[in-house]
Amino acid sequence: FAEGPILKGKGSWILSYRVSFLDIVADLVGSAIGLDAIPKYKNYQGKITYDITKNHTLIINGIGGDEKITIEDEDTGYSRGADNVRTKSNQYAVGATLNSRFGTIGMSNLTVSQTSNYWDDYIYDDNNKPYHIGKTTEIERALKYDVTLLPVKRFEWNFGAVVKQITYDNDEWVRADTI
Repeated sequence: FAEGPILKGKGSWILSYRVSFLDIVADLVGSAIGLDAIPKYKNYQGKITYDITKNHTLIINGIGGDEKITIEDEDTGYSRGADNVRTKSNQYAVGATLNSRFGTIGMSNLTVSQTSNYWDDYIYDDNNKPYHIGKTTEIERALKYDVTLLPVKRFEWNFGAVVKQITYDNDEWVRADTI
């Protein structure tokens, strides 16, 4: 975690990063904790705010995370000894907003953003032959403009528009099941 000012108080920034250490603990104490499958994950976030002028502020935000787990040779009631799994995923969202203020009568926000989700799964038998392979990616890109006007007390107008591009790619393979 870290934070600080930008250019003599014209803005600020903040960053955070976290990571799991469960895998290190499991390596130190061995199987005494009873976990065969140890997840590994990390996440991060950040924000920058900068006052371009008295009436214009730029805000940049980002957040994301990664995770993965491998489950092999588990002999529990859940797995029935049938599957081994390697899976990983990551996701993030990032955006920038220009906030413009119109004195006391209103403001506008112009925002550009992108979000992404990715999954990669590999399920296999004891001979390392796959049962299922899956890779999926979702991405959304957006451009948004909204206005809030306060022409008189107790009366507010809100309007705006958004344009989005959404992509989805799914590649799945499943081994045929024979009797």
